[in-house]
Amino acid sequence: PDEIDYVIPGNDDAIRAVKLISSRIADAVLEGKQGEQVNA
Repeated sequence: PDEIDYVIPGNDDAIRAVKLISSRIADAVLEGKQGEQVNA
């Protein structure tokens, strides 16, 4: 797919792996948003 910037290899059939990956992505988004508020 052309829209993908970063490939994250992992076992997407295991709910534990999906939860781990999605929680790490969510944490990174929240951290980035906090940085925007500090720099604004």
